[in-house]
Amino acid sequence: MKILRCLFVPFIVVLITAGLSGLALVLDADVAKVLFSEQGFFEQMSPVLWIFAGLYALWKINKGGLQYLMLGLTFIALALREWDHHKTFTSDSILKINFYKDGFGMEQVFGGIAALVIIGLILATLVILIRYLIAQRGYKTRGGQLLIAGLGMLVLSKLMDRAPSILRGDFNMTLDEDLTVVLLALEEGFEFFCPALILIGVVYKFKSEKSQPLLP
Repeated sequence: MKILRCLFVPFIVVLITAGLSGLALVLDADVAKVLFSEQGFFEQMSPVLWIFAGLYALWKINKGGLQYLMLGLTFIALALREWDHHKTFTSDSILKINFYKDGFGMEQVFGGIAALVIIGLILATLVILIRYLIAQRGYKTRGGQLLIAGLGMLVLSKLMDRAPSILRGDFNMTLDEDLTVVLLALEEGFEFFCPALILIGVVYKFKSEKSQPLLP
Protein backbone atom coordinates (compact mmCIF):
# COMPACT_ATOMS: atom_id res chain seq x y z
CA MET A 1 0.00 0.00 0.00
CA LYS A 2 2.87 2.37 0.79
CA ILE A 3 4.34 1.84 -2.68
CA LEU A 4 0.95 2.51 -4.26
CA ARG A 5 0.63 5.76 -2.31
CA CYS A 6 4.08 6.86 -3.51
CA LEU A 7 3.18 6.08 -7.13
CA PHE A 8 -0.17 7.88 -7.05
CA VAL A 9 1.11 11.36 -8.00
CA PRO A 10 3.55 10.12 -10.70
CA PHE A 11 0.65 8.08 -12.13
CA ILE A 12 -1.51 11.24 -12.26
CA VAL A 13 1.28 13.13 -14.06
CA VAL A 14 1.73 10.31 -16.60
CA LEU A 15 -2.05 10.15 -17.08
CA ILE A 16 -2.24 13.92 -17.72
CA THR A 17 0.70 13.79 -20.16
CA ALA A 18 -0.70 10.81 -22.05
CA GLY A 19 -4.19 12.30 -22.13
CA LEU A 20 -3.01 15.63 -23.53
CA SER A 21 -0.78 13.96 -26.12
CA GLY A 22 -3.52 11.56 -27.17
CA LEU A 23 -6.06 14.36 -27.44
CA ALA A 24 -3.71 16.36 -29.66
CA LEU A 25 -3.19 13.37 -31.98
CA VAL A 26 -6.82 12.24 -32.13
CA LEU A 27 -8.29 15.65 -32.88
CA ASP A 28 -8.01 17.29 -36.27
CA ALA A 29 -4.91 19.50 -36.29
CA ASP A 30 -6.91 22.71 -36.84
CA VAL A 31 -9.33 21.83 -34.02
CA ALA A 32 -6.45 21.00 -31.68
CA LYS A 33 -4.71 24.27 -32.47
CA VAL A 34 -7.86 26.20 -31.56
CA LEU A 35 -8.42 24.19 -28.38
CA PHE A 36 -4.86 24.74 -27.20
CA SER A 37 -4.47 28.29 -28.52
CA GLU A 38 -4.13 31.47 -26.47
CA GLN A 39 -7.92 31.86 -26.73
CA GLY A 40 -8.64 28.20 -26.08
CA PHE A 41 -10.18 26.51 -23.04
CA PHE A 42 -6.93 25.54 -21.30
CA GLU A 43 -5.30 28.95 -21.64
CA GLN A 44 -8.41 30.81 -20.52
CA MET A 45 -9.07 28.58 -17.50
CA SER A 46 -5.48 28.54 -16.21
CA PRO A 47 -5.65 31.99 -14.52
CA VAL A 48 -9.04 31.10 -13.03
CA LEU A 49 -7.42 28.15 -11.24
CA TRP A 50 -4.60 30.42 -10.04
CA ILE A 51 -7.25 32.74 -8.60
CA PHE A 52 -8.88 29.83 -6.77
CA ALA A 53 -5.48 28.81 -5.38
CA GLY A 54 -4.80 32.39 -4.29
CA LEU A 55 -8.17 32.82 -2.63
CA TYR A 56 -7.79 29.53 -0.75
CA ALA A 57 -4.36 30.57 0.56
CA LEU A 58 -5.63 34.00 1.61
CA TRP A 59 -8.60 32.34 3.33
CA LYS A 60 -6.17 30.36 5.50
CA ILE A 61 -4.06 33.35 6.66
CA ASN A 62 -5.67 33.44 10.11
CA LYS A 63 -4.70 29.87 10.94
CA GLY A 64 -1.81 29.34 8.55
CA GLY A 65 0.21 32.48 9.19
CA LEU A 66 1.95 34.99 6.95
CA GLN A 67 3.24 32.32 4.62
CA TYR A 68 -0.29 31.89 3.27
CA LEU A 69 -0.46 35.62 2.57
CA MET A 70 2.70 35.28 0.44
CA LEU A 71 1.33 32.21 -1.33
CA GLY A 72 -2.03 33.84 -1.99
CA LEU A 73 -0.58 37.05 -3.39
CA THR A 74 1.86 35.11 -5.58
CA PHE A 75 -0.86 32.89 -7.03
CA ILE A 76 -3.03 35.92 -7.80
CA ALA A 77 -0.02 37.67 -9.39
CA LEU A 78 0.49 34.61 -11.62
CA ALA A 79 -3.17 34.77 -12.63
CA LEU A 80 -2.81 38.44 -13.55
CA ARG A 81 0.32 37.56 -15.50
CA GLU A 82 -1.63 34.95 -17.48
CA TRP A 83 -4.24 37.63 -18.23
CA ASP A 84 -1.42 39.91 -19.51
CA HIS A 85 -2.01 42.53 -16.82
CA HIS A 86 1.77 42.88 -16.46
CA LYS A 87 1.57 45.22 -19.45
CA THR A 88 -1.91 46.71 -19.02
CA PHE A 89 -0.74 50.10 -17.72
CA THR A 90 2.62 50.29 -19.51
CA SER A 91 3.84 50.30 -23.10
CA ASP A 92 5.43 46.85 -22.67
CA SER A 93 5.75 44.07 -20.12
CA ILE A 94 7.28 45.26 -16.84
CA LEU A 95 8.97 41.85 -16.61
CA LYS A 96 11.01 42.34 -19.81
CA ILE A 97 14.48 43.87 -19.73
CA ASN A 98 13.82 45.72 -23.00
CA PHE A 99 11.10 47.74 -21.24
CA TYR A 100 13.85 49.47 -19.25
CA LYS A 101 16.38 49.76 -22.09
CA ASP A 102 14.27 52.03 -24.31
CA GLY A 103 14.30 54.86 -21.78
CA PHE A 104 13.81 55.40 -18.07
CA GLY A 105 10.91 57.60 -17.05
CA MET A 106 8.12 57.43 -14.50
CA GLU A 107 6.58 54.52 -16.38
CA GLN A 108 9.75 52.49 -15.84
CA VAL A 109 10.04 53.60 -12.20
CA PHE A 110 6.56 52.42 -11.23
CA GLY A 111 6.83 49.39 -13.51
CA GLY A 112 10.14 48.49 -11.89
CA ILE A 113 8.68 48.78 -8.39
CA ALA A 114 5.79 46.51 -9.38
CA ALA A 115 8.21 44.03 -10.97
CA LEU A 116 10.36 43.97 -7.82
CA VAL A 117 7.25 43.28 -5.70
CA ILE A 118 6.30 40.39 -7.98
CA ILE A 119 9.83 38.98 -7.92
CA GLY A 120 9.89 39.33 -4.14
CA LEU A 121 6.61 37.41 -3.83
CA ILE A 122 7.91 34.64 -6.08
CA LEU A 123 11.16 34.35 -4.10
CA ALA A 124 9.24 34.28 -0.80
CA THR A 125 6.97 31.56 -2.19
CA LEU A 126 9.97 29.51 -3.31
CA VAL A 127 11.47 29.82 0.19
CA ILE A 128 8.19 28.67 1.75
CA LEU A 129 7.76 25.71 -0.58
CA ILE A 130 11.41 24.61 -0.51
CA ARG A 131 11.43 24.76 3.28
CA TYR A 132 8.25 22.70 3.37
CA LEU A 133 9.48 20.16 0.81
CA ILE A 134 13.02 19.73 2.11
CA ALA A 135 13.41 20.97 5.69
CA GLN A 136 10.02 19.60 6.75
CA ARG A 137 10.31 16.57 4.46
CA GLY A 138 7.14 17.46 2.66
CA TYR A 139 8.43 15.59 -0.39
CA LYS A 140 7.43 12.38 1.40
CA THR A 141 3.77 13.46 1.60
CA ARG A 142 1.12 13.45 -1.09
CA GLY A 143 0.74 17.21 -0.77
CA GLY A 144 4.45 17.74 -1.27
CA GLN A 145 4.51 15.47 -4.30
CA LEU A 146 1.58 17.35 -5.81
CA LEU A 147 3.44 20.64 -5.28
CA ILE A 148 6.56 19.20 -6.94
CA ALA A 149 4.46 17.95 -9.87
CA GLY A 150 2.74 21.33 -10.24
CA LEU A 151 5.98 23.29 -10.09
CA GLY A 152 7.58 20.85 -12.54
CA MET A 153 4.73 21.35 -14.98
CA LEU A 154 5.10 25.12 -14.66
CA VAL A 155 8.80 24.95 -15.58
CA LEU A 156 8.23 22.46 -18.40
CA SER A 157 5.42 24.57 -19.89
CA LYS A 158 7.75 27.56 -20.12
CA LEU A 159 10.50 25.44 -21.71
CA MET A 160 8.07 23.98 -24.26
CA ASP A 161 6.80 27.47 -25.05
CA ARG A 162 10.29 28.58 -26.04
CA ALA A 163 11.53 25.30 -27.61
CA PRO A 164 10.14 25.70 -31.18
CA SER A 165 11.49 29.24 -31.64
CA ILE A 166 14.88 28.29 -30.16
CA LEU A 167 15.16 25.23 -32.43
CA ARG A 168 14.12 27.31 -35.44
CA GLY A 169 16.30 30.32 -34.70
CA ASP A 170 19.45 28.72 -33.27
CA PHE A 171 19.52 25.34 -35.00
CA ASN A 172 17.42 25.95 -38.13
CA MET A 173 15.16 23.05 -37.16
CA THR A 174 11.41 23.00 -37.80
CA LEU A 175 9.18 20.50 -36.02
CA ASP A 176 6.59 18.59 -38.07
CA GLU A 177 2.93 19.47 -37.58
CA ASP A 178 2.00 16.50 -35.36
CA LEU A 179 4.89 17.11 -32.97
CA THR A 180 4.15 20.84 -32.93
CA VAL A 181 0.52 20.20 -31.98
CA VAL A 182 1.52 17.70 -29.25
CA LEU A 183 4.04 20.19 -27.86
CA LEU A 184 1.38 22.91 -27.88
CA ALA A 185 -1.09 20.61 -26.11
CA LEU A 186 1.44 19.74 -23.42
CA GLU A 187 2.43 23.37 -22.94
CA GLU A 188 -1.11 24.68 -22.56
CA GLY A 189 -2.28 21.58 -20.72
CA PHE A 190 0.53 21.79 -18.18
CA GLU A 191 -0.26 25.49 -17.67
CA PHE A 192 -3.84 24.42 -16.89
CA PHE A 193 -3.07 21.49 -14.57
CA CYS A 194 -0.17 23.23 -12.81
CA PRO A 195 -2.32 25.54 -10.62
CA ALA A 196 -4.80 22.70 -10.04
CA LEU A 197 -2.09 20.43 -8.63
CA ILE A 198 -0.56 23.27 -6.63
CA LEU A 199 -3.96 24.18 -5.18
CA ILE A 200 -4.54 20.59 -4.04
CA GLY A 201 -0.97 20.44 -2.72
CA VAL A 202 -1.49 23.61 -0.67
CA VAL A 203 -4.71 22.14 0.76
CA TYR A 204 -2.77 19.04 1.87
CA LYS A 205 0.02 21.26 3.20
CA PHE A 206 -2.35 23.32 5.33
CA LYS A 207 -4.02 20.25 6.77
CA SER A 208 -0.68 18.70 7.75
CA GLU A 209 0.92 21.59 9.62
CA LYS A 210 0.41 24.09 12.37
CA SER A 211 0.71 27.86 11.99
CA GLN A 212 4.32 28.84 11.25
CA PRO A 213 6.10 32.16 10.60
CA LEU A 214 7.12 33.08 7.05
CA LEU A 215 10.84 32.54 7.62
CA PRO A 216 12.79 30.66 10.32
